[in-house]
Amino acid sequence: VMTSEILRQIEERARGAGFDLIGLVDTARFDAGQPTELRCARELPGCGTAIVLACGSPGSPQWNAPRELAATISQAGHRARVAEPMQSRLRFAALAEAAGLGTVSPVIHRLLHPQFGPRVMVGAVVLVEGSPFGPIADASIADRFQPCCHCSRPCLTACPSERSTGHGHVDEQQCTTERNGGGCADACNVVRSCPVGAGQAMPTHVERERHRFELHRALAMQGRGLLPMIRRWIGF
Repeated sequence: VMTSEILRQIEERARGAGFDLIGLVDTARFDAGQPTELRCARELPGCGTAIVLACGSPGSPQWNAPRELAATISQAGHRARVAEPMQSRLRFAALAEAAGLGTVSPVIHRLLHPQFGPRVMVGAVVLVEGSPFGPIADASIADRFQPCCHCSRPCLTACPSERSTGHGHVDEQQCTTERNGGGCADACNVVRSCPVGAGQAMPTHVERERHRFELHRALAMQGRGLLPMIRRWIGF
């Protein structure tokens, strides 16, 4: 078992790289509720631990940091690999919920953090073989943090895809189609209108950068965009 000192160093390095929200997940427990193709063990056989790295405060994290952390863990004797939103089918919001970083909204299907609301971006997950940090307690706060239950849901009236379909929730596929066609180009009115973390508005350039990143990720997840085309071409 790795010492708590090593884990502390990893967390400090992650925060120093701009990932201010960090949590651990017992992936055996997480995978038990996931389809086979979306399990952490499919990405890394023998995986028992996931380190979720996210950022809520405005700023641009150092994207190479997760790979450096994975290398550090590997050097300590445990296989590790990085899963990134643009290259993996893992349910990153669900992993962040399991790590105690918020609750996945049943209305907008985004992670809602108690302080930052839907402005949190999960940058990467470091998958680790076995349980080098020892047993991981269930850190989920979803049982007591359910902000959508008694909300008037201003997000729905703010979303053009919901206004056109009337689903009663934001449909991710329709949202991606709307944005890929040029709608909501620089910001998401759903995020802006959410009352959770309303006082944590980001600078315009950061909001725009994260908004575009999320579109590319959504296209990749749905098998659209340049990355999936390349994958199909090379047979991966």
